[in-house]
Amino acid sequence: MGGGVSSLPKICVVGPHSSSERAAEVDVEYTPVQVGIEDGVLDLSGNCGNLSSMIGVFALDEQLCSPRNVDADNGVATVRLFNTNTSKIIDTTFPASFSDGKDVVVLDAPQVGMAGVPGKASRVVL
Repeated sequence: MGGGVSSLPKICVVGPHSSSERAAEVDVEYTPVQVGIEDGVLDLSGNCGNLSSMIGVFALDEQLCSPRNVDADNGVATVRLFNTNTSKIIDTTFPASFSDGKDVVVLDAPQVGMAGVPGKASRVVL
């Protein structure tokens, strides 16, 4: 995300789990970074719910991990995240299709709307 407002310039560094001990607990880890627009300071202390909602989707789409849980009957996958800033584990569940051994993220299912945003999109649950 970006922009001239101090709450917007953010990035997330995403990768596979960094330790074998964590491998049983999480599928992917990420580090949210708030970038100071005036001073360039990088703040590694927090989280961003909007960006967190897309980490599992990104990780699956980029084949950084396989989903922890697959509910093929309901067409959803769950990826377990580890936020390195807060040391919190977050499960994210989102629509996916499963065929030919591939897990494909589905972001255009008209499942949920949001006030002030036109149209509908796939439901992502943290």
